[in-house]
Amino acid sequence: MRLAVTKTKFDTTSINTTIINVACIIVCVLLIAYNKTAMLAATKAFEIWLTAVMPALFPFFICTSIMQKNGIFESSKASPLVSIFVLFFASAISGAPSGARLMSNINERYKLDDGTTSTLTALCNMVSPTFIIGTVSFAMLGSIQYAIPIMVGHYLSSIILLTAYLFRNKNRINKCMQSISKPRNKPDSSKILIDSILASGVSILKIGGTIIFFMVFTEVINKAGLLDLILKPLALLGLRIDVLKSIVVGVLEMANGSYSVSQLSGMSHSLTCALICFVITFSGLCIMTQSMSFLRLNQKKYIASKLICAVLAFVLAYLASEIILPDSITTSGLIHGGLENSKIFTNNLFALLSIVSASILGVATIYLSCIIKNRKRMERSR
Repeated sequence: MRLAVTKTKFDTTSINTTIINVACIIVCVLLIAYNKTAMLAATKAFEIWLTAVMPALFPFFICTSIMQKNGIFESSKASPLVSIFVLFFASAISGAPSGARLMSNINERYKLDDGTTSTLTALCNMVSPTFIIGTVSFAMLGSIQYAIPIMVGHYLSSIILLTAYLFRNKNRINKCMQSISKPRNKPDSSKILIDSILASGVSILKIGGTIIFFMVFTEVINKAGLLDLILKPLALLGLRIDVLKSIVVGVLEMANGSYSVSQLSGMSHSLTCALICFVITFSGLCIMTQSMSFLRLNQKKYIASKLICAVLAFVLAYLASEIILPDSITTSGLIHGGLENSKIFTNNLFALLSIVSASILGVATIYLSCIIKNRKRMERSR
């Protein structure tokens, strides 16, 4: 019996490996056949990483790395649930995959199981307000008014599910986070900054690599017509292929999916906002891959949590759009002729706001950690 089970596992592993290798060979062939498309997609992805992602995340990563090395997650005596909510709001400001980065800092000190870590990471991996306002609403949809229902759906769905999950598993999470491992050696203060910069630089490069890969992969398979081929049978059910294609693209890579939805014609403003909210809340496999570079994730639980959150976000964004947005706003011709000029302004505005937000958050959190440490020293002196 044991030999049969072992053989089955070996065969399953072998089949999975074969499928992955065949898929990689097909992608390599497509990259050669559509090399121009691949190069343009890679250039576009690199520009997004350079002008938007890195300015937003790099300062934030450095600050959180310094706090982690100084023991901010070890010395705080606040409730673990409060700590997770603080992590949640910090992630919302800086944008994904900061939720995974911060959760990895907590996991270095506390013992959480993979299922809990994956669910919390999924609910804390959100996009930043600057991305929704500047990139999605202004640059893609042509009106900042769209940001309101999208933000309502995106953030409110995560808050609802995170609150429900934490209170349902309150005792188990408290027990895990109160089991502190052995105290680590005090870090050399002269090396904290440079070590944090180097570690953050490596993390940012990993994120850049995943963004480029997924954007190139999405553009190449779309150019080759594979998406149309796969989704064509669904047309028999009366479903719109262009809508399904936009959702599939969004499942792979969030930014491309959002742009694809914004280009759909014949859509009401409420449905457009709801679909984009679904895409950015699910965040795509690209964000999941970035998160996996920081900590070990149960992929099934992560995807399930993200999917539930995205469906709830879709419903909330649709209802908010029906209430908030005026009927005069339409979604036909969403990308106007002046978009090319506005993109430059949007990128600069997004980068500036991201840097300022991340810097203010970093300074505030470091200042808070200093207050906590000083208070503890005063208590000890007494």
